[in-house]
Amino acid sequence: MTLAEFEAATTEPLATRQEIERLNIQLNCARTKRDIADVAARDLLELVVSGVKGTPEFGANSVLYGLLGYVRRSERKTGKVRKTRPSPPWMRLALPK
Repeated sequence: MTLAEFEAATTEPLATRQEIERLNIQLNCARTKRDIADVAARDLLELVVSGVKGTPEFGANSVLYGLLGYVRRSERKTGKVRKTRPSPPWMRLALPK
């Protein structure tokens, strides 16, 4: 096999690798554009939620606020946990009668 024949035989795999590299660059660019758009959409959503919270007909306890994915004020837990501690072993012993 001559050098020219070898170069002709390996042209297709090299071209495919270059195409894959080009497509990877395009994919990374598209992901960056998506991330930038997500930040803008998130900021807009925060403005909408603030508008719902600030409207007297709705507020932070409304059904609409819950439908937006937030926890309504009436559904929040207090956070206080009352755990019962086991009694000490000496208290569990039966006392003679």
